[in-house]
Amino acid sequence: MDPLALQASNLGVVRPAIALQADVAAVLRQGRVLAGEVLQSFGGGALILGIGRHRVPAQSQVSLAEGHRFLFVVEGEGENLVLRMLGEESAVEPSLLRALRRVLGQDQPLGRLLESLLLAVRGRGLAPELTAELMARQASMEGGVGRLAAQLRDGGGLSYEARLAGAAALSLPTAEAARLAADLEAWLVERLSGWREAAGTPQGWPLADELLQGLRTEFAHLLGAGNIASERERAFAAWLGTQPSALERGRAALGLPQLLEVAIERLFEGSVRDALLARLRGASLGMLGRGLEVLLVRRLLGLGPPPPALVEDHVREAVQQTRTDLKGLLLQALSALPEGPERQAVARALGGLEAEQLLNVARRSAGEATHWSLPLAEGARWTTAHLFLEPRRSAEAGPGSQEGEQLRRLTLALELSSTGPVRADLLALPGTLLVRVQAERPAVVAALSAGLGELQARLGIGGRQVQVSVGAAAPEDLRLEDSTADVRLLRENHLMDLRA
Repeated sequence: MDPLALQASNLGVVRPAIALQADVAAVLRQGRVLAGEVLQSFGGGALILGIGRHRVPAQSQVSLAEGHRFLFVVEGEGENLVLRMLGEESAVEPSLLRALRRVLGQDQPLGRLLESLLLAVRGRGLAPELTAELMARQASMEGGVGRLAAQLRDGGGLSYEARLAGAAALSLPTAEAARLAADLEAWLVERLSGWREAAGTPQGWPLADELLQGLRTEFAHLLGAGNIASERERAFAAWLGTQPSALERGRAALGLPQLLEVAIERLFEGSVRDALLARLRGASLGMLGRGLEVLLVRRLLGLGPPPPALVEDHVREAVQQTRTDLKGLLLQALSALPEGPERQAVARALGGLEAEQLLNVARRSAGEATHWSLPLAEGARWTTAHLFLEPRRSAEAGPGSQEGEQLRRLTLALELSSTGPVRADLLALPGTLLVRVQAERPAVVAALSAGLGELQARLGIGGRQVQVSVGAAAPEDLRLEDSTADVRLLRENHLMDLRA
């Protein structure tokens, strides 16, 4: 195999030293964006690169460690072929795009990454806390739905920074927190009340002060508090999750955007309500992050500096959670392990987790469905359940729905050795739940059909009307792994050639 001359990343190009063999040249076609990995390093800049299934000798001007991954774009052809590395991005490129460049190619299913990681560290006495957590996850299927629900609720490593941000926001100096909270509230009211549409202001459109006062009153009501400050502090603590009741109260589990939606729906009707909800969704509140969300919720509840005991409890809980959180354990292991295959396995798992986090940021910014991965173990084999939740939106005119109705769509897909691929699509309308369950294997379809009555009864809690259908589908219609990186930001910026 002919060598490549690998130049420094700040120079940004990789050049073939002499003509490449035909099979590699076929892969390195002009315009493609591909991933490379340093498979071996021999000193003096001599490397073996992995590009797809090909092993390519290369010469580098900089020191690159084994396991180092990078993206490059193919430019030119033949003797003028250049592989331009994407390690040094333009200063004007959005930070999210730059971050995604660093993790693309590592967004493998979490189940697969954790399976490889456990094989690498188990029985070696390395990273004992991480090993114990992975082995506990192996038993999660035996623990029933309660264990799986706890994994999903805890975030599976995807909420690591959010927990720290919430604790940091509560710990801000009083004057700084008050100023920032006031700015956030003014920004929110301006986004909602500033009507500049050509059609004019809808009849009954609220003034800014009226809207703000209404939101403050509804927030207290939704979180179960009155006008007394101590009641509102308790309600905030429950919403924050520092009290056990937070998991039992429906409103306490809602984030800021969802609380605002419910408040607006209770305060207004007709075209005013619809217009306000449209402006709320256009404000992209999900991009604020947990820290700013915490400050704004306190402001809307009319609360001042948080009590020291609340701050102390929440910071202590956040620190404890991050120590046992999957991402926290991966970061601890990465800092403690020496160079070697175990450390490389941890780095790969961490890269996959961060890829999912960043892809979700891209989804929220575009109003797309949020994705969660739930790693599941079947004995020594691991798989990944994929969960997609679309933002709440108005229903289109169609059977079973009325114009203006709010709906939520959730899709769950997984593949177990005993069932093959299975997919469930749930559509929630006010008072109604529509469910479609599909599987590939006829025996699984038959078993699901036999349990249809029990499933409808369980989902119909609270008087909800439930309609469930079960059917067969082709495997390609049931698997969602290929959809996890299908986000608008990547489609518009062409960071990756999905044909490669």
